[in-house]
Amino acid sequence: MLAACSSGSHGAAPAHSIAPSAVRETVLAIGGSATEGDGVRDRLQDAWPYIVFRDDLPALAAFVNGALDDATVAHALTTQAPLAKELKPEIVEIWLGADDLLAATPIPSFTLAFTRLVETLRADGAQRILVADLPTAYGALAAQYNVAIHSVITATHGELVSLATARVTLAPTDGLTPQPDEASHRLVAAAFAREIARGQSSRP
Repeated sequence: MLAACSSGSHGAAPAHSIAPSAVRETVLAIGGSATEGDGVRDRLQDAWPYIVFRDDLPALAAFVNGALDDATVAHALTTQAPLAKELKPEIVEIWLGADDLLAATPIPSFTLAFTRLVETLRADGAQRILVADLPTAYGALAAQYNVAIHSVITATHGELVSLATARVTLAPTDGLTPQPDEASHRLVAAAFAREIARGQSSRP
């Protein structure tokens, strides 16, 4: 049986349990603390990837959240990208960059790692790669990382999920850096859902 699941640190997601032959679409989420679900009371209900899974994917879709706390792009390349080789996902949702900003990853290193990440996902079977940029809530340096993210999307033929002007609010979180609040997770989910739908509507 194939089920939607999470490789994050808080346990498995609720699953549509279905026979492999019946799966219409597999979706993989890659990201850091926000994508993993830190900062919300119930990540399986309120974190943005699970909102998209619950509200915007087909009933027979399989979903895996590969996100890990504090994941930089380089970390995601080594620990999360290998999931694509196993899953061959139709869609990969990526929201990375916030942890690189906090770690002060040099922009050239960030750009190179992000390019390798997308290229690896594509080579391992991902059909659509949706990449979100950073909201201004992450500070003035977000713009520099967004320039890099946009250049990677253009170079690798990814799809931009635009969050740069989204009204994301970062709230204090016990033991963690501030994370998007629940309302912000809904905004992020809506942005990913729009891009998923846009791509589907353009199919022949």
